[in-house]
Amino acid sequence: MKFLNSIFKHKLTFSFYLVCMLFSQNCRVDEKPNGSLLDQGTPEGFFITSALFEIIRKGPTRSWTSFSTPFTSTNPSDLLSLDRKNQTTYALYVNSFNNTSIVYSSNDGTNFSKLGVTVNTANTNVFSVFNTRIQLSNNYSGDSGGSWTPNTAISGFCMVKDSDTSAYVLGNGFVNKTVDEGANFTLVTGSPGFSSRSSGLCTYKNGKIFLFGGQSSDSNFFDLWESTDGNNWTQISSSVKPEGNSGFYRPCDYFSNSRIMGFAYSEETEYKYHVIGNNLALLQSKDGKSWQCTNPSYNAYYSGTNTISNRAVLVGKRLFIYGTSSYNSQNAYTDLE
Repeated sequence: MKFLNSIFKHKLTFSFYLVCMLFSQNCRVDEKPNGSLLDQGTPEGFFITSALFEIIRKGPTRSWTSFSTPFTSTNPSDLLSLDRKNQTTYALYVNSFNNTSIVYSSNDGTNFSKLGVTVNTANTNVFSVFNTRIQLSNNYSGDSGGSWTPNTAISGFCMVKDSDTSAYVLGNGFVNKTVDEGANFTLVTGSPGFSSRSSGLCTYKNGKIFLFGGQSSDSNFFDLWESTDGNNWTQISSSVKPEGNSGFYRPCDYFSNSRIMGFAYSEETEYKYHVIGNNLALLQSKDGKSWQCTNPSYNAYYSGTNTISNRAVLVGKRLFIYGTSSYNSQNAYTDLE
């Protein structure tokens, strides 16, 4: 009985024994195997190899629903930044061809409407929709995008809002904060605990700032940090990566910093942390330390972008990801529960 339990715990081993019994093969390595696992030239060998390959490559999968782009351009180099205020999702979409941007709004995550007029900007690192002001890196609007006023450029690789009037800006070697909707900033720290980087994905939930990954001139980061005040930082994980068998030659095998499309956090779902690849592979974790990966139920999706910007947003328990290319499905969502 212990022997059988051991076999069932290891599906590949069990499958190997099962194949041997079904085809009465002597499963040893012969110089010229005939119909065995090593001979794909016979019907029996082809069947055995195909069956075992499917078992090896099979991993957990997730269904995604694709929808057409809600934005006016689909250039792969276009940029996108997202924000949430109350029950509305806001998107700053930058047309990289002419460096003009437009703000969109949506109540459901799939249908967006233009909000105001275009503005000359090519930076999506700084974008927040406050109570009375929309703040960009070098422009702001006090009338919901109807007009834009230039301001001193705000540096940093991401802006994360902690209320409808205040936000943090994380940069390479500094953290700043505004309490007046982006009009003024004060230095929180000139030596944050996270490693020096020029990019990264940020979000704010449950009283904490979360920073995931990023790049510097000579390094790619896959780490995860949290802070309650922008000054003191705790590393949750030094290297976010999937555990267990996600399947060989599947999207989960191709997670890398340049292929990350989004990062989100939610207290409403079983898994709190969500990292999405540009092929819709999804890393999830309950504690930020142990991660599982699910492959998309189809492999046709590719975002066409390698920019470090957060293109994911959670609307309730539905996770949205927005691409910018003309490759197949550009935008998709999945219900997390």
